[in-house]
Amino acid sequence: MRTSTLLTLLAVTLPALGGCQSLPASEDLLASLEAAERARFEAWVSGDVERIRPFLAEELVYCHTNGICQTRDELLEAMGAGATVYRGMDILQLRPRLAGNAGIVNGTVRIRAEDRGKPIEFTAVYTDVYVNRDGRWLLTAWQSTRAAER
Repeated sequence: MRTSTLLTLLAVTLPALGGCQSLPASEDLLASLEAAERARFEAWVSGDVERIRPFLAEELVYCHTNGICQTRDELLEAMGAGATVYRGMDILQLRPRLAGNAGIVNGTVRIRAEDRGKPIEFTAVYTDVYVNRDGRWLLTAWQSTRAAER
């Protein structure tokens, strides 16, 4: 009777927990989320709007360190116009985690850019949210704040 109860409990519980493969799958998802984040930063520095577009969900809301928030189309249009040109984005800290079908990344990045021809450099802390669609991570929200210089 005990064995039967244990087998029934396992049969009901394992599918709800994602089966025996849940831990490796989670590690793989975290690794793919981190890879997507790093690739997105590389695309950003390239300045190539068509290279950046595949990383962005249609419903993206992107809030810059200056408090201006843009939709995906507004962001891509501004990047295409070249008002701000990113020269480097050095990841100082990156902490991805999963929340259901979403990935959340908290990080710190050192940004080197030109804003209307004027060089700027600062460190930002950020939180971004990705959704996993068809096995691809798409950025759906970005919020960043300039870090206090020490």
